[in-house]
Amino acid sequence: MFQSTTKGVLHFEDLSPQQFEDLYRNILHITGDYQDIRAYGIKGSDDGVDIFCTEKATGLNFFIQCKRYKNLHLADLKKIVNRIIEGNNDYQGHVISVVATCDISRDAREGYKSYALDKGFAKAFFIGLRELDDMLHLEQFDRLKERFFGVAFNQEKIARQKLKYAEEGELLVTKLLRKIDFPNPKIQKDIIKNPSRKFNYSKVIIKSIYDNVYPFSNKDDQPSSWFISFLHDIYNNGIQLHLDAFRYEEIVVDCCGNWMLKKDFNNCQDQSDILELKVNIIGRIPYYNIANIKMNGDDFYSEPIIICVFDEISGPFTEICYEFHDYATNKRIMLEKGQRAWMSEYDFYELKQKVNISNIKK
Repeated sequence: MFQSTTKGVLHFEDLSPQQFEDLYRNILHITGDYQDIRAYGIKGSDDGVDIFCTEKATGLNFFIQCKRYKNLHLADLKKIVNRIIEGNNDYQGHVISVVATCDISRDAREGYKSYALDKGFAKAFFIGLRELDDMLHLEQFDRLKERFFGVAFNQEKIARQKLKYAEEGELLVTKLLRKIDFPNPKIQKDIIKNPSRKFNYSKVIIKSIYDNVYPFSNKDDQPSSWFISFLHDIYNNGIQLHLDAFRYEEIVVDCCGNWMLKKDFNNCQDQSDILELKVNIIGRIPYYNIANIKMNGDDFYSEPIIICVFDEISGPFTEICYEFHDYATNKRIMLEKGQRAWMSEYDFYELKQKVNISNIKK
């Protein structure tokens, strides 16, 4: 659900060449492994060297070239080696390091290393995109990431935290579920008709982690910080509840599955073939909003108490959808915001015929 990739998380391409050099120079300072760290690239006459430093443990000098490139080939790497040599640098027996915002092939890496050693360098390093990304995900570089990548880094932290909360919430929800023998076709059919039977419970208490009035009611001018609800189903990111088990909404749907609330349709001029249906109101609570579940209730309610993160507008729900339930056949049709109804054209005309017959009987 919250997926991260190297190129998608840290946008090195958003940094200028100078910012990229500054980033790596800061990395060297933070590690504490180097001294006499100098920035040459920003002066414009670097003799092939962007950053110079000395490794404390070995006394070896590092000649570092930073390349904010999308691609580097062996020929490019050889040119970098040659430029440092031609710049009258005292490189013999020391180290060359190329730091780049791209990855290179194994042959290019080995060829570059062999070429540099043949020219008199004691060691040759290539630090590419994956190495940089792995390095910057270490905790010691958090502040550095925030400084150079700003919003992108904050979004990454939020996504990673949300992913962790989602895993914890999903584990909690498994305690509500029945152990089902899915190979049994009779049970499978029953679950499809009645998805709430996936649960060991029907009624639950939904309570905000910020609640301080339970078990009493909130004041009239305050949003509810806890309420009673009924489990409906699970979906890919969380659980579904009947938002109001005793109230229906009316929707209008056409033969292609396009739908809208009837109150909105009344303002439209569309006269196409439509069907009016009464639907259940379903609220979706994502796993990452579920903080804890008290399975045995408490002194006031014996039902499970699901403790969630609420916001001021929609409580624990991040999405509201609707479900039509044909009680005669137990057929269910989901209607999600921004998507067509889960129904075929055959379903549409079959339902339309039933509704017409029902209206005639009335």
